[in-house]
Amino acid sequence: MDPNVLAVKTYDVIAEKYAKQFTHPSKHIDAFLSFILKGKRILDVGCGVGVDAGYMVTKGFQVVAVDLSAKMVEIAKKQFPNVDFRQGDMRTLTFDDECFSGVLVAHSLIHIPKRELPKMLRHLWRFLAGGGVAYFVMLVGKSEEVFLPEPLERDELTFLNIVSVEEFTRLMQETGFKLVKKWIKKEVDVGQPNFETCFFLAVKRQLNATV
Repeated sequence: MDPNVLAVKTYDVIAEKYAKQFTHPSKHIDAFLSFILKGKRILDVGCGVGVDAGYMVTKGFQVVAVDLSAKMVEIAKKQFPNVDFRQGDMRTLTFDDECFSGVLVAHSLIHIPKRELPKMLRHLWRFLAGGGVAYFVMLVGKSEEVFLPEPLERDELTFLNIVSVEEFTRLMQETGFKLVKKWIKKEVDVGQPNFETCFFLAVKRQLNATV
């Protein structure tokens, strides 16, 4: 099975539990928003139950939020009816070039196989206006692809792409992003392997730029 489809299948199962567990916006989201003028458009990729999208709308931004899980999108629409939520695969989005000032991708690229990451990052780069800002939340540690039990429903498996900080930084550079800042948070769930969460803040640069 496609790893991303497997992840979505699991999210459909745990959606209600997930909505009760995760009620606060992603850490460092305000640092991301500080780079974007109020009223501008932001794309939330893999929006889940919509907490980040809902928060960004309250801060005065226009948000388009996409997730492949039908159940997650259903919950998101109920919780945040003033957000433009859409169901769809992040790998096949068809927005116009340079139509967003920011893209937020929190804990969604972690379900994309390594071979697909460069293409996915190029898509996001294309959607960003010049000087636009990207916020990525990744799981970092020893670079590997693993199938693990979902913490909220141990009978369900999920696919995780663990990247090294150096690996993802290089991928961003190669696909047109310049790293501005990163924060790392140690995972505390004893049921999880030894990896950390890394928050990457990057700006769009021209692909022929040297830095």
